[in-house]
Amino acid sequence: MLGVLLPEVPPPEPAAPVPEVSVDEPEPVELPEPVELPEPMSVLEPEPVVPEPVELPDPLVLPEP
Repeated sequence: MLGVLLPEVPPPEPAAPVPEVSVDEPEPVELPEPVELPEPMSVLEPEPVVPEPVELPDPLVLPEP
């Protein structure tokens, strides 16, 4: 039985080392002071709106026929 002759394959080259990329840490950004928001108006408890009293005119007196 004849063996199959394989062509000589050179050994694979070692993978090139990955250079370590030095990532500069970003400088901390100073956040501005938070803006003080006014007290939120309560939506669940609205202020009661009191309508101005409307002066009704005198009732019209219809003359009797």
